[in-house]
Amino acid sequence: MRALVVRGFALLVFGVATAASAQSTPEPGTAAAVEFAAAEYQRGYAAYLKKDFESAATHFENAFFSAPNSAVLRRAIRARRDAKQYARAATLAALAHRKYAGDDATKKAADEAIAEAKRFVQEVTIACATECSVVADSKIVTTERATEVRFFLDPGHHEIVVGWTEDRTKTVPFDAKAGASETIKVEAPPKPAPSASATTTAVPSPTATATPTATATATSTATAPPPQAKPLGPAVFYTGLALTVVAGGVTAWSGIDAQNNPGTDAVKKNCAGLGESCPDYQKGRSAQLRTNVLIGVTGGLGVATAIVGVFFTQWSKPSEPAKGSRVEPLIGLGQIGVQGRW
Repeated sequence: MRALVVRGFALLVFGVATAASAQSTPEPGTAAAVEFAAAEYQRGYAAYLKKDFESAATHFENAFFSAPNSAVLRRAIRARRDAKQYARAATLAALAHRKYAGDDATKKAADEAIAEAKRFVQEVTIACATECSVVADSKIVTTERATEVRFFLDPGHHEIVVGWTEDRTKTVPFDAKAGASETIKVEAPPKPAPSASATTTAVPSPTATATPTATATATSTATAPPPQAKPLGPAVFYTGLALTVVAGGVTAWSGIDAQNNPGTDAVKKNCAGLGESCPDYQKGRSAQLRTNVLIGVTGGLGVATAIVGVFFTQWSKPSEPAKGSRVEPLIGLGQIGVQGRW
């Protein structure tokens, strides 16, 4: 886990990009998810500097859905707007309204994206009697289940998939029209009936007997010492990550501004024969110095947060010390099962 945290921050701070796993996306909330989010944010930042806005938006979204953060979501919204992908920008904005209603900066960015998009796209609201999730055209619409999910679609035909617990889904074909708005009520399919194996209780044979022997019973009283807990919870690490991401965003802006204001061509044109005393030359040097300072600040935040994540963060609840175990003869039948939830 320590290696994952360190590697993730190396990607975020120093731009060492590695290929994302083609097999699966890490489960949100894990150290692997933080690593994945940091790498995707760095890729998005690099793509945005190249004005490849669609790729930048995709990477920012990957980062957000892996490790949700309001600043990263604003980046994704901005990149979608710059790519003229108004429906997706507005859908992310609706998600921002649901998830960060009290964040003024995020609310402002979301309001602007929706206002810009409305004349080009259709607004859709999926209403469910019980909480549901929604995917439109194979893209995530909401990160959590809700009874009402608002999103936006480009004009044309779409496939909307609504999901509930117990792996129940329903596909809704939909033809969107620019400037329209519609609410669709969707009923959940019935829950699957329990299987016969889940309702059958094993009963021991009345003739089954076993005679315990002296060697068949043993008692172990040895217990392992409990693992030492670390002083900080994951919230401190995620706060540091959020600050690092914000600092990275400011650094990105500063880098773009340093390239474009006043710009190389303007310096060559206006400073010919004037030397380093030229105002445009001095302005460019100041912007470059500011960017270098911001890079240092971002790097310091990233390294500090990585140290917190590796050495001081308790990622999981320490396991309880093992109780004494007893080995005895078993009469009849039994089952051991595990259940997982994604």
